[in-house]
Amino acid sequence: MSEKKEKQWLTVDDVAELLQVKRPCARRWMKDMPECVNLGSDKYQILMVSINSFNAWMRNHRLVTT
Repeated sequence: MSEKKEKQWLTVDDVAELLQVKRPCARRWMKDMPECVNLGSDKYQILMVSINSFNAWMRNHRLVTT
């Protein structure tokens, strides 16, 4: 009866893959996202962001192409 829960948090690698950017760029953008948490220290940051926060950030930062 064990159900697989949907992943609730995204890592820097996940965000970089979704946005199709390199890790340093994803890290900079993650720091602007609400609910971004640092699980490491100031020197060795391990950033994670919730999926809901990522989706909200994406809605507010759509890239407009013409």
